Amino acid sequence: MSLDQNITLDRKTIFRMLIPVLIDQLFITLLPIVNTVVVSALGQSSMSGVAIVDQINQLISFTVVAIGMGGAVMAAQYTGRSDKDGVSRVIKQSYSSSILVTFVVTAVVVLFAGPIITMALSGADAEMKSIARSYLLITCFSYPFYGFYSNTTQILRGIGRPREAMVTSVVMNTAIFVINAFCIYVLKLGIIGAGLATLLGRVVGAGLGYIMVGRTGAAKKPGDFFTLKFEWPMQKMMLRLGVPAGLQSFFFIGARLVMNVFILPFGADHYAANVVFTQMLDLQCTGSTVVAGMAPAIMGMAKGKGDQDGIKKAFKDLNYLSFWMGAALSFLPIPFLKQIAWLYHLSPEASTIANTLILWNPVYIIALVWFAQAAPAAFRGIGDSVVPPVIMVTGIWVGRALTCIICTKFFNMGAYALYWALVGDYVVRSVLYFWRYKSGAWLRAQRGVE
Repeated sequence: MSLDQNITLDRKTIFRMLIPVLIDQLFITLLPIVNTVVVSALGQSSMSGVAIVDQINQLISFTVVAIGMGGAVMAAQYTGRSDKDGVSRVIKQSYSSSILVTFVVTAVVVLFAGPIITMALSGADAEMKSIARSYLLITCFSYPFYGFYSNTTQILRGIGRPREAMVTSVVMNTAIFVINAFCIYVLKLGIIGAGLATLLGRVVGAGLGYIMVGRTGAAKKPGDFFTLKFEWPMQKMMLRLGVPAGLQSFFFIGARLVMNVFILPFGADHYAANVVFTQMLDLQCTGSTVVAGMAPAIMGMAKGKGDQDGIKKAFKDLNYLSFWMGAALSFLPIPFLKQIAWLYHLSPEASTIANTLILWNPVYIIALVWFAQAAPAAFRGIGDSVVPPVIMVTGIWVGRALTCIICTKFFNMGAYALYWALVGDYVVRSVLYFWRYKSGAWLRAQRGVE
């Protein structure tokens, strides 16, 4: 699909664009699971420490790539207008500002790694904190490479090239897994090997991303990616479109870290079950996550065409696909519960907790998650970028975090509290997103390239 091709956004085309994203998302979700399984061979402290630092890295990464999120929306809108020059300008501005931010964030993490670990692992023992700090200090040097890779996948989706984004993601995550297994099982480097795998794998992802963007013709040499001459109106618009979405993801991972603090006092079994449950939940939500990943680009193209009826139709098509894909994939891990417990080296109690939560998940995923994920991503694609993140933060902190705190502090539910926290979160979000859709406020809030 070339940049100057006029893309028809019917349901068939949208579904075809979602297939590479589905493959991409499955690798993104499955390979961290496999990596955690590899690390679990080092013991529960190593597995839990790496899992928490990975959440910290996600938290930081979302703040770093917020500009890229805005750039992807603008690139999609320029693509809808068949404006190749606009796409090239967005690429140059997006990569330049995002990479600059990654260097600053890396320096901050190196300086304050100790306090970050102390805060995130409050209640954990000294061994887990030491493991987590070592892992964080190695992986933080991967932020610039991850920033480049993340910009690449978002831009590629924004210009209608999800297949190239998929290849980049699959190769990077596969590289992380292979290097991780080699460092732990062959070189016996322990937690240092796990950190090096993340760093080197992201270097591979950034290098391949450079090649993939070059193949589209949108940027061919380093000077097409970077500049010291910032276009401040474009930077301002990217920030306006991207920062709310970045903050939304920041608060999402932040809530997970906060809930960790309330689960850790219940012991290793409950926290190990929490790690497994969280990773399986990401797998079970793959269907709606795929639609949410591509929705900003599809809606951005519809807005770029200036077709309001097309925007409404694309919204309905995306939610239709989100429901059916979300329902089908919510059952993915359920036939393999015994194998999951064995692979993660779970104790009988941890296995019982994790299996119960995984079995319950499809109930609210089918009822609520499909809309709660697809709708805000679609809103963002047309530039409705302020209110939807506020709704998500409300759901996460009022519906999720507060419910988790109440269930653990007053009802001693341990890891079981996570289920009811998720139900509360998605009820709040679904109701508020549906209200915004029915009121038409999302259409009145459109913004982007003119």
